[in-house]
This record gives sequence, C-alpha cells and structure tokens, in this order.
Amino acid sequence: MLEKKYSYPIILVPGLCAYGEKGLGKKKPYFGQASAIIKENGVDCYTATFTGLNGVWNRACELYAQIVGGTVDYGQAHAERYGTARYGATYEGFVKNWSSKNKVSLVAYGFGAPVARLLAHLLEYGSVKEQKTGEKISPLFRGGMGDYIHAIVTLAGNNDGTTFFQAADYYVPFTKVATVAAWSVKSVVSSVKDLIKGGAKSTPYGNPIEIVANGSGNLKFINVDKELIQAYEDAGRDNVFFDAGLEGMAQLNKLLKINPNVYYIAYTGEVTKDANDFLPKKKSKRGNPFTKKKKANLLMLSVPTKEAGITAPSALLIGFFKNFLPDAPLVNEVYQCNDGFMPTNCSLAPSTEAYESFRYFDDCRPGIWYQMPIENRNHLAFIGRFQKPNQYRDLVEDYLDMVCNIG
Repeated sequence: MLEKKYSYPIILVPGLCAYGEKGLGKKKPYFGQASAIIKENGVDCYTATFTGLNGVWNRACELYAQIVGGTVDYGQAHAERYGTARYGATYEGFVKNWSSKNKVSLVAYGFGAPVARLLAHLLEYGSVKEQKTGEKISPLFRGGMGDYIHAIVTLAGNNDGTTFFQAADYYVPFTKVATVAAWSVKSVVSSVKDLIKGGAKSTPYGNPIEIVANGSGNLKFINVDKELIQAYEDAGRDNVFFDAGLEGMAQLNKLLKINPNVYYIAYTGEVTKDANDFLPKKKSKRGNPFTKKKKANLLMLSVPTKEAGITAPSALLIGFFKNFLPDAPLVNEVYQCNDGFMPTNCSLAPSTEAYESFRYFDDCRPGIWYQMPIENRNHLAFIGRFQKPNQYRDLVEDYLDMVCNIG
C-alpha cells in the first residue's frame, strides 16, 4: 500500500463517452480497474457521468452536483442564452461534507480535462453572468470555494483542443451529424423498455432520434429531427464537437483562470513518429528510391508506431491532416504528432497557463502546472484499454502517489 500524506477522495472524470459507474459502467468500467486499485490503497474513489453530448459548461455543472449532491443547476443566464432547461438530474452526492478541510482530487481523462479545469475556475471565481441574473443561484456560481480541490491530474487531457473531429469531418462529410444520430440511438435503445419510453435525452435540446415501437415492442419506424440536430451543431458552447476542437478550447482558455489553491499535473502520450525516420538511412546499390522532393513531403507527416495499436487509423488521420482554409482553425505540422486522438502539444499543460517540468513532490506549489515526461502510450491506454494489467496498475499507482503526496 502506498504511503500517503493526504487521502482525499478521488473523482474520476471521464472523457467524451461520459458514462460512470451505472449501466455499462458496472460491466465495463470507463477507467478499467483504476477505481478498484485506488480503493485497495485506502482512498475513496468515485466516477462521474455526464449527459452524452453535453459541452464543457454543462458537464462542469453536472460534476459539481454529483460531488456535493442535489439537482444540477446549469444557470439561468446559460439556459436563457442557449434556450435549454436550467435544471437537470438530481444526485445523492459523492462527498456530502465537501469543504476546504475535506477536499477532493480530480483525475480527468481526455475531454474530462477542461471540465475539471472549468469546475476549479468556477469554485474559485464563480460566474459574473450568473450573478447578474438576480436569480437564486447555485453556490457554484458564487465562487469562494477554490480550496475545495486539492489536485487536478489530466490524462491525455484535451487542454488546447483536438483536430480529430475537424479532420474526420473534412474527409468524411457529415461525420458530426452521424455521431449525434448514433449517440442518440444509443441513448434511446439502452434497453427494450426504452423503445416505448423514448429513452434519455442525448443533447441539451432533447433527443433528435425517436424510435417508435408497436404493441409487441418491435421496431415500427424511426423519426429524425433534423432541425434539432442543426440546432445542436450551431450551439457553440453546448456543442461537444465545438468545445473539443481548437477554436472551442481557445475560447475557453481565454476565459479560464488558474485556481491558485490547486495543484495541476499533466500526463501526455505520443504514438507517432516523423515519417522521415522510416526512410532508408543509406543508399542501396540501386540508389535511394526517395527523391529530395518526396523526402520533403514525408517530413511533413507523422505516422503511427506499433504502440498506437487500435488507435492507428485515427493517429494516421491526425498525422497527415492540415488545414489552411479561412473558414476553419489553422492546422499545420505542429498538430500532427499525436496519441491517437489528441495532438501531443494539445494534451500538454495548457498553453495559456504557467507550467514547469515535474521533479519532486516537495518542489511543487499550487497554481501552476507540472508536466510529466511524454510517454509512449496511446490515448486509450490511459484508461486501461488493451493494456496489460500490471502496466495499467503502474500508471494508476503513479498518479495516485502524485495526488496523495503533492503539496
């Protein structure tokens, strides 16, 4: 069992897929055996869950409600701006006595990283827009609770945006629309009973997919609300694809202030190499088949290594995607090295906030990022997918040691 200076509860914050400990989470935990490993070491651990296609703001509000307990309040100003419901689900609460003396640490994966960072921001600074509504607001929007979080660890975190959805939509038009529809069908058909009940909503605007069954429970027909899908696509801050992209994260990073009470640590992976590294080092008797022109072209590509594993196709997609068109964010070779889903430079500590290389626990101070060495690990490996159990245990115990002893 690890030696611990602190034993604050740990909240695991999932990425895009957003499921927690119920339903699918019982059979296939989102973070693999991480929760079990953490509990074995004497630390309480909980996994958050989110509405499937919610953006960063809504997820941060849901995360707060899950930790402290009560009904989710997305904020009156936010609800009026986007035309969505102000209140959401009600939760019992992970840590009912959450306070500056009984803190929590957040371990956030992928898209969970900006959610954890926004929560830390709101706890410290609140929301001026929500305060101006004159309504009875959630304590989250008042601020003054910045010392409720001990540490935030991001695993392959989306700290500066990903080019994955931009690249996928460029090469396969309507990728985003298809994803919204597929996720909505998943939300509706989670069980046979849901065919009749209508299922859970998959977006803040409702579910754009309606599956109608006959009296026997068999499929009768499917309705697709194209206007709702379009409204979701145009939503901006309520749109997971916008929030996860370069533009969305750039806007969010302009708004976020680092919480001076929190220790921040970033773990980053990379499973691509410069294509030039695969070229013959010496000329053969027949001469090198690669001309200078071809070498120059290959130098601008990043190709997946064997460690990419199942993420190799998406690693290759990101590795050769570039965009210089004015109607979308600029993407050049800087974004091509990646972990299978996240460009390497975008899952480092946020570019808008101060950071240092991690050396020793005693050297760390709150209000600054500590960057861990870049690991030869693909995006899914950070949650134990297709990993040997002992390798994943080493990672979990490494960041558990970090949050229990930093500071």
